[in-house]
Amino acid sequence: MPWDFDNELTAKPHLDRGYIDAQDNVLLRRHVDVIELFGRKLNGHQSGGWRPPERFNLAMVWFPRLYKNAQWDNSLSNDGHIITEKDLNATDGQRCYGEDHRRAVFARKEEPLIGTLYRFVGIFEYSIEESTKRGAAIYFKTENRLYL
Repeated sequence: MPWDFDNELTAKPHLDRGYIDAQDNVLLRRHVDVIELFGRKLNGHQSGGWRPPERFNLAMVWFPRLYKNAQWDNSLSNDGHIITEKDLNATDGQRCYGEDHRRAVFARKEEPLIGTLYRFVGIFEYSIEESTKRGAAIYFKTENRLYL
């Protein structure tokens, strides 16, 4: 397949197709490239999450590090279907979200030659029951595909 340097790691080919799918190994370079998938153009963005337009029926577009760092111990299960989010600095318990808390997840990934990339891993929904049992925020994958 020929390289398309102008569009590789940008939102354009995905917008042209009309969807992204976790099984397609979708990689984007910056938060703003991800946010462009949702119809917004921003000059910059540095937060761990972003609120998309209502039509997507998502509580958040999330940019987690799915590995342990100074504040978080987040992980993706080996089968790619469960995310565990644990705040290592929480003194009053873990975060709790309501029902229908759905997130489009773009996991931060470090590539030695390229730098930071964001990989779409799917749509995940918060589980109140499992989070209470496990003492961490637990999300289950509900969809691989997101229509743009």
